[in-house]
Amino acid sequence: MIKPAIIVLATIVLASLIARHVPGINGPWYWKWPWRNLPFAPLYPALLIAATPFIAAQMLYRRRRGDERGAFMAVTLLTLATLAISLTAMFVHTKPYGLSRLVAMVQSPIVNSYYSDAVAIQRNIEENPNLSTRAALDDYPLLLPHLHLHSRYKPPGLMLYYLVWVKLFGPGEAAAAGGGIFIAILGALRVPAAFWMFASLTRNRDAAFNTASLLALAPGANLFLPTFDTIYPAIACVLIVLWARALARGRVVDASAFGALLALGLFLSYIFLVFGVFFVVYALMKIADEPRPMIRRAIIAGAIAAATIFACYGVLYAISGFDPIETARTISRLQMRDLIALRRPFPAHIFFDVLDFGLAAGWIVFGLIVFLFTPPHRALRRGSPAGRLVLLCLLQIATVALAALLPGEAARLWLPMLPLLLVPAGLELTRWPFAARVGVYACLWLMLAVLCQNFAFVFDPFQRPPPTAAAAVR
Repeated sequence: MIKPAIIVLATIVLASLIARHVPGINGPWYWKWPWRNLPFAPLYPALLIAATPFIAAQMLYRRRRGDERGAFMAVTLLTLATLAISLTAMFVHTKPYGLSRLVAMVQSPIVNSYYSDAVAIQRNIEENPNLSTRAALDDYPLLLPHLHLHSRYKPPGLMLYYLVWVKLFGPGEAAAAGGGIFIAILGALRVPAAFWMFASLTRNRDAAFNTASLLALAPGANLFLPTFDTIYPAIACVLIVLWARALARGRVVDASAFGALLALGLFLSYIFLVFGVFFVVYALMKIADEPRPMIRRAIIAGAIAAATIFACYGVLYAISGFDPIETARTISRLQMRDLIALRRPFPAHIFFDVLDFGLAAGWIVFGLIVFLFTPPHRALRRGSPAGRLVLLCLLQIATVALAALLPGEAARLWLPMLPLLLVPAGLELTRWPFAARVGVYACLWLMLAVLCQNFAFVFDPFQRPPPTAAAAVR
């Protein structure tokens, strides 16, 4: 019982420091999450009610853990729980309660530049018959410097997402509400995606369910709505599964699906390029096991995936004139110009980035990862699927941290890697009794609630003045 006691004690200490707004707990000197102080009610009772599907999922999985249908139903309940929690954290905030807060955040050019720029482009199209969505894509590299905040550092996919809603409902509350709620729904798919990833790569359903449970309650996955970052963990998990299947089965459809999804991901954000470490090392591990067939499969799968990406962008270029290479170059120049002004201290920021990333998982997950190696879990034996997955996950995160590929605001920017951070924690929980696991989940829920009450993760249009442009870039 020592391990559960340590987790409970750490939760009490961390929650107390956060609730007291102790300086430093909200970030280092060069970047801090803004404080806020929301009332206990209705936030805590509402978040507890939203977590009821999570409680039902734990009970159902315990009774039917050997039943595939039971596992599916339990994961579905986890998915409903994370959707309810993320929407509750948004709606039951401060007055005005409800959907109006989500609408205001989507419409804010500070929070969600993509909606604002989609509205501007649609109005220009309506006022000028010579303009069109296709023309906007053709001129996208030229438009980038004139877009709002976040939009100018991203490919056009996120803006086009809101442009679809604006075209369907017109610029207004209906389009903003529809776009924001659909992001919440898509983001909730990170839970079944994480379960699928772990179960596919290790055949360890219990560890997969524990990982999905941790992800369902993870503060970073729930408190950054309505940003698109909450969707990226699901895409990352599916990419990993498709790449593993392409190598394991050697089928063209798997490699093509991997390439098509990666092309879509890169149309939304270039952040998925960081997973090259995972894909390459995973392929090398498979080649070490079976050199002859795997070398051939890895080369063919990589070639098919690359060809699919080129084909997707080739078709897009033929239809609209969109130039992905020039777009990437322009975005790179804009990022370098603005990131220099942020003055993040290298290499000191590496430690603080990892610490901030841990914030997205409620910090107590770090303790579970340490416990996994003291003493080592038997699933970590050399060459085991679970051991390899843990190694790959930690290697991926360490590479991003040490290479400073995504410096700053790691709690949000590193969200695609959040399932990877939770993989070793989920494996550790497989050797904990049910009551102890439930205790960990209760602690994580408390961390979620305390962080929601005291940290302003997303700019609130109703509460405080907008941040500077440099801060908003992050």
